[in-house]
Amino acid sequence: MNLEAELPDDDKTYGTKQNALFQWLKENVTRSTRIHVYTALLVISAFLLLCRSLTFMYMCIASSIALHSAAFKRVIGAKMRFFDVNTSGKSYKISFSLICCNTLCNS
Repeated sequence: MNLEAELPDDDKTYGTKQNALFQWLKENVTRSTRIHVYTALLVISAFLLLCRSLTFMYMCIASSIALHSAAFKRVIGAKMRFFDVNTSGKSYKISFSLICCNTLCNS
């Protein structure tokens, strides 16, 4: 079936429905309207990007606070024997690894 033979010469590319739509847009939509629509799409896109970034940042902050609160409660709730048996160097290594994890997660 040869569809090109059924269409007039000016309708070969898109077909009659697409050409009618393009013709209507060409006649009824001005250049300033197109610019306004494009600008609105850009502003909406930028706003959604900002919302996504802020949401991710707040989620990271909330998880970091929860992690540190849990770790702090465990350290405060530890028996004194833990601090007598373990040197301060071991505690420093543990806290340093937590700092490294948070730095990598927040980057």
